[in-house]
Order: sequence, then C-alpha cells, then structure tokens
Amino acid sequence: MEYQYYLRQIYRKDGSVWIDILEAAQAEKLGYQDGDKYTQNDGVVYINGFDSPSALNTFIEDLHGCVNRSEAMAAHQREER
Repeated sequence: MEYQYYLRQIYRKDGSVWIDILEAAQAEKLGYQDGDKYTQNDGVVYINGFDSPSALNTFIEDLHGCVNRSEAMAAHQREER
C-alpha cells in the first residue's frame, strides 16, 4: 500500500462526519486507495492516506461534526467490561 494509515470519512446527509482509522492492511483488504470517493445511501465516503499518525491526527482535528467510530467502539467495549 502507498500509505501506512488510511482514513475513511463518511460525510452523512445529517451533516455529521463519521470516520474510521485503518492500517494499510485493513485498507488493502477493503480495496481502498488514497483519493477514492464513493456514494452510498447515508452519504459520501472519502478515503485519504497518511504517512504518519501525526499527519492523520492533524487532518482529523480540522473535521467539524466528526464522530470517530473507532474511539466510540472502544469506549463502548470498555463500558461493557
């Protein structure tokens, strides 16, 4: 893969942005590449690649109305324990 990290952003019709952070192997398994754009029922999906966690985090910090589904899932799993 071209990058170490990939960000899947779903710009939803309600104005929110859902994100998932993927490592290169996960993105490759899903067939994602940097610059991909898809339209789906609940919004538009963009895929962006990043070389480092800091570049990825800087990009995420600039997103408005962002819901990090990876963090939300981890928090939910911690609550269930």
